[in-house]
This record gives sequence, structure tokens and C-alpha cells, in this order.
Amino acid sequence: MNLTEGIKSALSGIVSNKMRAILTMFGIVVGIASVIMITSIGEGYKVSMNREFETMGLDKVSINTDSGNGQRIEWEDLLTYDDVAALKKYDDIIEATASMGYGFGDAVELLDGEMATAFITGVDEAYYRMEKTIKFAHGRNITEQDVEVASTVTVISEDLALQKFGRTDCIGDIIEVNTWGVPLELTVIGVTKSDSASAMAAMFTWYQELYVPISLLQSVYNGGSNSVDGITIKVADTKRISEITENAIRIIEMNHGNEGKYSANSVADMMGEVDSVIGIFTMFMGIVAGISLLVGGIGVMNIMLVSVTERTREIGIRKSIGATDFNIQFQFLIEAVILTAIGGVVGMIFGYGGGKLFALVAVMVTGMSMEPFISWEIVGLVVAISAGIGIIFGVYPAAKAAKLDPIEALRFE
Repeated sequence: MNLTEGIKSALSGIVSNKMRAILTMFGIVVGIASVIMITSIGEGYKVSMNREFETMGLDKVSINTDSGNGQRIEWEDLLTYDDVAALKKYDDIIEATASMGYGFGDAVELLDGEMATAFITGVDEAYYRMEKTIKFAHGRNITEQDVEVASTVTVISEDLALQKFGRTDCIGDIIEVNTWGVPLELTVIGVTKSDSASAMAAMFTWYQELYVPISLLQSVYNGGSNSVDGITIKVADTKRISEITENAIRIIEMNHGNEGKYSANSVADMMGEVDSVIGIFTMFMGIVAGISLLVGGIGVMNIMLVSVTERTREIGIRKSIGATDFNIQFQFLIEAVILTAIGGVVGMIFGYGGGKLFALVAVMVTGMSMEPFISWEIVGLVVAISAGIGIIFGVYPAAKAAKLDPIEALRFE
């Protein structure tokens, strides 16, 4: 019996028992669909998150003080705006900016009369040049002149504008922030656009964020000190990001006359960590879903054993007219492989469809767009797994059929 005849015979056996074949494939379909759905969602989120990180800028690095190595951070070790000026002189750094922030409880009265916690972040004009994701709906950003004179101005989001003023076009309006008992009146000069993702995030955020000139916070709350919470740089060559970052830290250490008190984190590092977490979670869930494949494989073996019993007389007839043990074994093995292969294809279709449905629900719930992603490697792996299940769980029934004695098989009723 050649391959073509074996496939025809196997298909004939499957067609003659349609309901049994469908029920046999069900376990395989569910198992493959579960694995594909979980994998496609995991890969889809990874692609989506990477796209977000790329939008943030893979060429950005954040530098902060670090006492994690056991060293004590003294006042003179704090990052300052002078460090920003020094870093801007380094040719491999395109841009450098600094930020600092303070939180104030029950600081802003909203339109509905509720008091909201405010977090005021001090930035300079370079901050908006580096943050590509920020788009203005109204007004302007904080300028170099605002920083020089410590202007009492602020940039807010559309979400805060609606909650405070009931409209987004509120340029020139005043927001009064109660900062530790001292009112700070800020004139709105800019309103940034809010997308669905930021609106969803705002629902789970316990504070309202306002951006002001960094010099304003330094003069009012830092006692005139030019220290900052952190510095962000934009490197000229992402391939040399580690080298440039190390040099940037050396420049800061030279400014302060210390060593080992600063650490750096890049967007690329964060992307790698997120990819790792998503990958581990996807793998774990895939393994859990894969257990259903094992159950499906056992189902295939069970049905094939029943098939061997029902077709014992047929096997005897085939052997009596010259069929070898290999021919019999090959026929039943091919039948098992075809069953699992069809189940694998159907499972991939249902799995990808389930992933698309999950993505639609996720967009409605979280506002974050995500497209299920299946690589050709995954498709190849699923095909191999399906065929492997057919071979592994079809070998025993096929071997049992091949070992039947033709005389005993002909006597079987």
C-alpha cells in the first residue's frame, strides 16, 4: 500500500464514521484553539506594547540617584539642573531634560465640589520636545522663558480640564492648588489631548497631574535649590546607548565628585522586561492550555482502539489477501494523523477567531488597541504538534491492529 492509497483508505474510514470523527477531533480542536488563542493574544500584546515603547522613544534614558548599592545619598549628591547643562555639552546626547514633583492631598476643587489630590510636576521646555506622545488640544507648552522667570503657569490634560471647568478650551483660566495650606494660583496655558487609553488610566489614578515650570517648584518648595528628582537624556545612537549612558553618568559623577551613586534605565530596558514578563506568562498559560491537548490525544487513542475492534474482521480479510503488518499499521496511523491534522487546522481558525474577539472586548474595556498575532513559526509548531499527537497516540492502536492474527480476525463477530 502506497501513501496515496493509505490516505484514501483513512479518509474513507473517517467519512464512514462522521460523528465519531467529529467527536474525536473535538478534544484536539479545543486544545489547539486554547493554545493559539493564548499565544496570539500574548504575542499581540507584546507587539502592541513594543509599539508603545517605540513611540515613547527607544533612544531615551532616565538617570536617578541610587542608594540600592548601600551607599548613602547626601544633599550634595542630588541631581541638579547644572548636570543637565553639562550633559547637553556631550556630543552624543541630543537632548537632556530634568523633572521633579510634589504631591498635595485635597488640593484642587473640581466642578462637582469634590477635592482632588494634585501631583505637580516641574519640567522645562525640552521635556515636551522629548515626549513625542504628548499632543496639544489647546494652547502651548512650557517655554524657556517660563522657566527663566518661574512663571505661575500650568499645562493640564483634557480630562482634568473637563472635571475642573467643564470644557477643554480653558486657556487663561486659573487653577488654585492648595499646597500644604498655601494657595498656589496657576494660569492654564496648555491643554494636552487625552486618548481612550489615558481616559481609562485616569479612572484608576488617585491624583490629578499638573505640569509647571521646574524653576517654580524649585523656588517655592526647594528653597531656591536647583536640585531635581531625575534627568532624562536622548542619545544620538541607540546602538551605543550603553556606552553613552555610562559616559553620561561619569559626567554627573565628575560634577559631584562622587562615584556609584547614580543608576540609569532606558525605554529599551523596560521594553525588554515587559517582553520577558509577557513571554513567561504566555508560555505558562500555553502549557496549561496544552494539557487539554493531552486529553484530546488520549481521546484519539481511545477511539482508534474502538475502531480497531470494530474493524477486526476487515483487518483479517486484508491480511488474508496479502496485506502486511506494515500496511495495516500504516493505514491506522495515517487515519490518526489525518484526524489530528484536521483538528489542528480547525483549532487554529477558532483560536485566532477567539483572539480577535478577546481583542475587541479588550479595546472596549481598556481602550488599548491590540491585534492578535500568529507567526509562521507558531503555525508550523501547531502543525507539528497536531501531527505528533496523531503519531504518538495512534501508534499503539495501529500496532495492535497490525499484530492481529488473520485467522482469529476472520472468526471475530
